Amino acid sequence: MIRKTGIKIAALLTLPAGVAALTFALFSFFQDESTAEARIRINVPDTVQDSAQVHDSYVRQRVQHIMSEMQAPAPVQLLSYAVAAHTLTSRRHSAAVQALEAQHGSALLADMAVRFGARAETLDTAPVTDSLETAVLQQLGYLPAQLAARLAVIRIPGMPEVRVQLQGQDPHQYALIVNTYCRLYVTYHQVVEEERLSADLLMLEQLMAQKKKELDEKAHQLRIRQDAYEAATRMGQNPLYQKMLTLEKIREDELMHLETIRSAMRMRRGQTGQFVAVRYTADSPVPDTADLAAQLGASLARIAFVSREIERLEEARENQAIATIQPVQQEVNQAYRAYLSLQDRLKQTEQALEMARTELIVSSKASSRSPSPLAGYLMAAMTGFSSFLLWLVFLVRNNFFQRPTHAYATRPQIA
Repeated sequence: MIRKTGIKIAALLTLPAGVAALTFALFSFFQDESTAEARIRINVPDTVQDSAQVHDSYVRQRVQHIMSEMQAPAPVQLLSYAVAAHTLTSRRHSAAVQALEAQHGSALLADMAVRFGARAETLDTAPVTDSLETAVLQQLGYLPAQLAARLAVIRIPGMPEVRVQLQGQDPHQYALIVNTYCRLYVTYHQVVEEERLSADLLMLEQLMAQKKKELDEKAHQLRIRQDAYEAATRMGQNPLYQKMLTLEKIREDELMHLETIRSAMRMRRGQTGQFVAVRYTADSPVPDTADLAAQLGASLARIAFVSREIERLEEARENQAIATIQPVQQEVNQAYRAYLSLQDRLKQTEQALEMARTELIVSSKASSRSPSPLAGYLMAAMTGFSSFLLWLVFLVRNNFFQRPTHAYATRPQIA
């Protein structure tokens, strides 16, 4: 009986104990690989935030540019210098640093740490050329290629942020690496953008000065051509203008002749007109009414013809003015549009330069805390107890603890 009870207790406790042990083992295994994570946020200009489509396009473009720039050799080289300087001067010496001190001496490493730190602070992205420095960085695991292989720069979908991650067994050191990387990159990005935009600004200012000079020259040429055309017209050197003056004189004469005819016709009708028909004298009597009517029609026809010719010459004169002045006017308009375009680009570059100083911020820093070992025991206890209850319910429902009932056979009665 006691033996059967022991078997039941062992069966009851074996599964929960195994689950608890497995949970603790898995927790201990993954506890060795902690993740240090920090985030860099992109400040989006107010002019871009007004439109959702423009906002998404701007964020996607900037995030892609920043991720590409972060994975470039220059920022990782700065990180290599910075973390190497910190590790060599930190009191929390690792086994690698102790081995380097035993091999090269603490004074040499201290001098090397000063050089590394100075390069990081001055944003000197030149790669290492000294063989001893290369060997030290390699032994520490801080060569740019080694760091780049372990760092992960990840885009956060739908947000103007990038995530920087580093996994390893030393949460304190890896949090230091991630935070240093983010800080150095933000400074590096700001300096690079300011240098680039300042160069663009200087180039645009020079181009604007050149375009302004071209615009002034074109406007001066336009004024010269306009003045020359107007002077030639006033001095009678324009053939079209001379023809127009001649036709105007002919029309005036014809209008006077027309009024003479009308005055003669009124005289024929016995009316007294204010106009004196000087063309008709005793030697040249006034024609009869039929002749006057014919002369009136011919005069009106000549006036209409001369008026049409004057209109045609005016149109031709306008076309001549356009043909003379328009090419220079188009050059002036083109130069003015180019000047305005450069002015807009200059304003946008100035805004971008101002924005570059605050475009990136470290929105979330990596933490150096690692999970407590007690968390493994607590998790193992919780999973063990939960599995114990489930296992107990399963055994009870399957009558595992019920005592067996024995059926005794009865002997038949002999009559």
